[in-house]
Amino acid sequence: MKIKMTGIKGKYAVLTGASRGIGRLVARELVREGVNVAIAARDFAALSELAGELGSKGPDVFPLQVDVATRDGREKLVGEAMRRFGRIDILINNAALGVWAKFHEQDEAQIEAMVDTNLKAPMLLTRKVLDHMVKQGSGQIVNIGSLSGKKGNPYLGVYSGTKAGIMEWSSALRGELKDLGIGVSVICPTYVSGKGVFAKFGIDAPPAVGTVPAERVAKAVVDAIARNPEEVILSPLPVRPLLAINALFPALGSRILSSLGVVKMADRLTEMEKDLANK
Repeated sequence: MKIKMTGIKGKYAVLTGASRGIGRLVARELVREGVNVAIAARDFAALSELAGELGSKGPDVFPLQVDVATRDGREKLVGEAMRRFGRIDILINNAALGVWAKFHEQDEAQIEAMVDTNLKAPMLLTRKVLDHMVKQGSGQIVNIGSLSGKKGNPYLGVYSGTKAGIMEWSSALRGELKDLGIGVSVICPTYVSGKGVFAKFGIDAPPAVGTVPAERVAKAVVDAIARNPEEVILSPLPVRPLLAINALFPALGSRILSSLGVVKMADRLTEMEKDLANK
């Protein structure tokens, strides 16, 4: 079955990780397209500010303070969205944690938090939402992956592992749901300019690797809702040939990654994160 949402205006969406970064921009794009949206995150002050900004634009926007890494948070999010909207047409799994660190120096709580938020939460939240989408016979799920899930990024190992999991799960889920009228897409950006550690420390990714603007990622998410592509790779460079090389010759892929300055940058960011934590 070919799945393509014919117009997203008036649809009902749930967006996680909406209080800042890419999530905040996705919320704006959704409202601009006339989508009603439940914006979810842990930071209620930031959510309320965003809801106030978007509330006068027309669509229904309401903030929900939840931690999607918890069962209670997921149940509250889906329950409140269904009470408010009566249906969920779109789910965007955006919430994620990323820490630049040497794996052998990370404590278990930090590792568990990333796995719970980045991998388990999207899976379990999607499972709850699918109860409703399957009954509706329609829906679109958009998951946020990363090119770090295509090729593990040194000093970002847990994040890379969770994103690899998201991407393979998305592919499998797409195959399961295609005959039920439900689409699944995954967005895979390279480093995002002006966000995360790049904003925190005021540095840029190596020129040979480049970055993508957060606004481009947000627009790709909304476009994926309408078109239902399986995978969208966002990079200023033609990375698919490099990914093909890595798939065939992983050791060569690692050498190329290092030659582009990625490992040096990752080491620098790790030390900066450590210095900040020790202050």
